[in-house]
Amino acid sequence: MGCGGYRLEFAVRHPDKPGSYLLGVECDGDAYIKAATVRDRECLRFSVLTQLGWSLHRVWSIEWLLNRPREEQRLLNALETAKTRLHPQPLIPSIPQPDVNASTSESSSFSSFSAVVTAQMSASDEEATFKTTLESVQKLGKPYAVAPLPVVSSNFQEFYHSSSDSSIKKLLIELLTVEAPMTFEAAARRVSQCWSGKSFTNRASERVESLLRQLTQLKQVYVDERGTLWRSQRQADDWSGFRLPSEDGRKLDQIPVVEVEAAMLVIANAALSIDSEMLMREAYAALTPYKKLTQPVRDAFEPVIDGLLRVQKLREADGRLFPV
Repeated sequence: MGCGGYRLEFAVRHPDKPGSYLLGVECDGDAYIKAATVRDRECLRFSVLTQLGWSLHRVWSIEWLLNRPREEQRLLNALETAKTRLHPQPLIPSIPQPDVNASTSESSSFSSFSAVVTAQMSASDEEATFKTTLESVQKLGKPYAVAPLPVVSSNFQEFYHSSSDSSIKKLLIELLTVEAPMTFEAAARRVSQCWSGKSFTNRASERVESLLRQLTQLKQVYVDERGTLWRSQRQADDWSGFRLPSEDGRKLDQIPVVEVEAAMLVIANAALSIDSEMLMREAYAALTPYKKLTQPVRDAFEPVIDGLLRVQKLREADGRLFPV
């Protein structure tokens, strides 16, 4: 509601004061989506509305869907709190739009006010938004189940003996039964560690790859066109969602593209509108224990975003990404 630049999706009329509002309710709807930046959404909008006398309450659509009873109670609590406020409530009707013929001094005053409010924004405001979205997204992730692989030998040289072929293949099957989908890098490292392998060499990688090829030919495991390892093709066809990092965490090269895509789509749907930099950062934080977006992460994630745009699971407009 409202006729100015900062509109509210809902407003509750004051039960005891006709002609005024008790509470404004912000949602992640059109007004939220159309904000150009995080600061516009989270800071400037809030500051302007509270300066005009509004008490505000935020409702996230994803939280309303996942925890509706709790969110309803939060809204009721906000209404009770708003009844006790001492400063005047905004009046009905809302403040009209500024006169296009207003003087230069008035326009300058508004511009100065906006500049002051913007100048007061800090990195902590953006961090708060990041944490809020991340917490909501993490509720939709699956726990990462870790296969309890045994230590086969303390002598890593035995890993290269032909007598270990059957053990390596058996461990690959056990591993993928629990932890698929996996990248080849992650699976090969895990299996080699069963022979106390502290470093993962090209020779070890080639050893696992040759035995994995045999399992694939026998259809005991499945490797898709991206090189992702699965227990079976049916598992690959039925897969959805993404997994949260395990206690040991996962590094960038240990995360299958299918999980990165799933995390990005969940985040885009939760945010409704997001820039690519924030999308990559949110996805990286959801999939790993790390939150700093580095260039190697960008290099790995940018092609994933391009792929989602290409298959029309995301769309881009005005430099922002939207779910389809």
